[in-house]
Amino acid sequence: MRATAGLTGLLAGLSACLTLLAVPAAAAPTLAGPAPPLELERFVDGVVADGMATDHVAGVTVSIVQGGRVVLVKGYGQSSPGRPVDAQRDLFRIGSISKTFTWIALMREVEKGRVRLDAPVNDYLPPDMKIPDQGFKHPIRVLDLMGHSTGFAVAERSHIGAPDPARILPLAEEIRSHRPDRVREPGLFSSYSNYAASLAGLMVARLEGVGFENLIERDLTGPLGMTSTTFREPYPTRAGLPAPMPAALAVRGATGFLWKDGGYKPMGFEYISQNAPAGSASTTAPDMARYMQMLLAGGTLDGVRVFGPQTAAAFRTPIMHAPEGVNGWGAGRRRASSSFSRSCSGPGAAWRHGPDHDTASTAFNRNDKGKEDGSETRVMAGRRRRPGGRRRVRRPDHAAGPVADPEPRPDRLRLGRPPVERAPRGRDGQADHQRRP
Repeated sequence: MRATAGLTGLLAGLSACLTLLAVPAAAAPTLAGPAPPLELERFVDGVVADGMATDHVAGVTVSIVQGGRVVLVKGYGQSSPGRPVDAQRDLFRIGSISKTFTWIALMREVEKGRVRLDAPVNDYLPPDMKIPDQGFKHPIRVLDLMGHSTGFAVAERSHIGAPDPARILPLAEEIRSHRPDRVREPGLFSSYSNYAASLAGLMVARLEGVGFENLIERDLTGPLGMTSTTFREPYPTRAGLPAPMPAALAVRGATGFLWKDGGYKPMGFEYISQNAPAGSASTTAPDMARYMQMLLAGGTLDGVRVFGPQTAAAFRTPIMHAPEGVNGWGAGRRRASSSFSRSCSGPGAAWRHGPDHDTASTAFNRNDKGKEDGSETRVMAGRRRRPGGRRRVRRPDHAAGPVADPEPRPDRLRLGRPPVERAPRGRDGQADHQRRP
């Protein structure tokens, strides 16, 4: 799933006011404290207008929650050719923010005692889906799925989605037929994996005996009153696939745009249903505001408990410690001072929690900048970076749970132990695997 620099930059600007940081006069404008609603709205209007103009964003919805209250829900630009954004009704695709629903569903199984985070994933998979060891010593654990530290090769883009609904695979078939190779021991460092999230979603759905989409509706979006949120997509009904998105929601979906040759070009729909737990959700700004209220309240909303205090703490506890300024993972959710941003074929989605866990914001758009050189800009720790050269962090031991912060090591970002002994590299330059020291 592809990062959208413009939207991330836009949300980073919003975050300046949401985190309520006073800055020197020479820096970008911010709010130095809690602002009255009108002042906040004017501030957001300016940030969004600037971001849309700079990065050719066709349409945006923004929702902001603070102190348990929804303080802003607003739309900007167009959601489809000739139709302005209706922030209350328009559904925007939220890309990898979908994964947060998957991790909540998984942690609910942990709370029930049906899943152990330190158990091998294979304990919860049928024989035809078990992950072979491929010569590695340690099995992939449930916690490794959540920490994006499975050791899978990153070669997923070709089959994360399908441009033609006739090519959509059932989730179980996708998991069986497109498992990436293991290229290192699990738990060494994080390397983003859509497959891991899809595998986790399938695992939970099998434990519950229902389809993944049904599971989310029954346990999360239904109880939370998120009636405009769905993991279903608008394809023709087909045997073997989940029921499609209801027509009443499909007509409210925002169109994806590509900025090209000085104008916005409508894009086709990329179907993510074969990897639904990793990225197929669509939602509205008000629904996401409710979702953020629940998260900020530690798993409850309007008397409905979605998860308990131990899970709330897990979402805020790093699985692996990372140096200052480098994003970490807390039970599947990225923990960082920067925004979380992902997108899929057109839409962009960004979500930020303030450091005090009292403020959250989302911003969704429906366009892809379509750079002529085929490059893309990624954002990590609040800075724009070109692809290439991953920051690597590792867990000091093979046990789950928080660990003491190690002494700083400026020469490398792998923490806690001596460097990993590397296996010989193949002709393509990719290490076949890495071994624990």
